[in-house]
Amino acid sequence: MTKRLLVAALAVAYVFTGLGQPPPGPRRGALVPALGVVASAGALATWVLNPYLALLLAPAAHVWLLADRGRGPGLPARIALVALALLPAALALRSVTGAVGAGAWDVLLMIADGHIGTIVLIALCPLLGSLVGLVLLPRAGVDEEEEPVRPGRRLVDSSSPA
Repeated sequence: MTKRLLVAALAVAYVFTGLGQPPPGPRRGALVPALGVVASAGALATWVLNPYLALLLAPAAHVWLLADRGRGPGLPARIALVALALLPAALALRSVTGAVGAGAWDVLLMIADGHIGTIVLIALCPLLGSLVGLVLLPRAGVDEEEEPVRPGRRLVDSSSPA
């Protein structure tokens, strides 16, 4: 009963505080590196816990480099790149589960029973979340009209006293 009340209270707080809303007018120039930092942090945390898994996920941690501002690939190409980056980890999972005769349901039960570490799965969340963010990046309400700041350009109006 108390768990249901806690979940309900968190859901109400989430809806009414607006935590699920993106900040107004994010810029693509800031979103892509931020997703890269999150992907790198997830890969580093995974490496600390399981270096072999981190080696398999190294391509996934570098997909953000291809999402260059407005010149990046389209949605189908982004989905294909993410799938290609996750291919080594998926093939390794398929090989291990095939060797022990386990299927997808057995892997889910191993996760639920704690045979596959919960800490490792939590460490994977930032990496996988950044991949989802890269796929959904074109849907973000990004201000495309503002020109980027170039080196040597003054940010302060020279006519105003400083």
